[in-house]
Amino acid sequence: MEKIKKGLFEKTLIILCLFIFAPTVGFSEVKKTYYKSGKLKTESTYKNGKKEGPLKIYYESGALKVEGTFKNGKGEGPAKIYYESGALKEEVTFKKDKGEGPGKTYYESGKLKEEYTNKNGKFEGPSKTYYESGALKEEVTYKKGKKKGPAKTYYESGKVKDEKNYRKDKLEGSRKTYYESGKVEVEENYKKGKLEGLYKTYYESGALKNEYPFKKGKQEGPFKKYYESGKVEDEKNYRKGKLEGPFKRYYKSGKLKIIEIYKDGKFISKKEYDEQGKLIKEE
Repeated sequence: MEKIKKGLFEKTLIILCLFIFAPTVGFSEVKKTYYKSGKLKTESTYKNGKKEGPLKIYYESGALKVEGTFKNGKGEGPAKIYYESGALKEEVTFKKDKGEGPGKTYYESGKLKEEYTNKNGKFEGPSKTYYESGALKEEVTYKKGKKKGPAKTYYESGKVKDEKNYRKDKLEGSRKTYYESGKVEVEENYKKGKLEGLYKTYYESGALKNEYPFKKGKQEGPFKKYYESGKVEDEKNYRKGKLEGPFKRYYKSGKLKIIEIYKDGKFISKKEYDEQGKLIKEE
């Protein structure tokens, strides 16, 4: 009898040890985190030490902020993000923790704000954003997460606001900005994301307003600003982005008003005249 009891005890002990120390295959648990206030922040399901199943994130107010699903520790399937009001903010789909397929963002009113496509976690293909009224605001194309090719922005009226071109997420080539009337407001050129060449702005009447050259994103050379009449208002010179030499400002009559001298961007001296050409101030 003693031997039988001893044998049963040993078997029971072995089974108990196996239960305690064996891997928790198939074992699931819900883990929660909290704000310092004690309010629930996140709740997620784990299986074998990895996130598996639903995940929820909350605002401190208790409103749902994010809901999604995990598979083998990575985001998988549809996910939604909400405003604290409860309105849907964004919906996107994940595959192995990376965005994949179409996605949309919304204004708190519920109106569509943006629609895009993900591929392997990066924007890919056409993307469009909208005004809350529903009018198209911007359209641009992505390749591997970077803007590429022609892009346009629009006024809410539907008129083109600006048109430009991207290469590897940087502005490249000509860019034009328009008044809502359709008249050109700005003409500029880019090289690897930096202004290059002559930059021009116009009055809505079509008259030239400013013109000055850029080199590698810095002003370089003579600058001129015009009154709408066509007469010069300002003229100055830049060297490596800094004022160099005389800066002159004129009255609408064409008479000299101010002359300042600069060297390497630093002010040297100044003279100011009235419209009759009389010196009235000197520094």
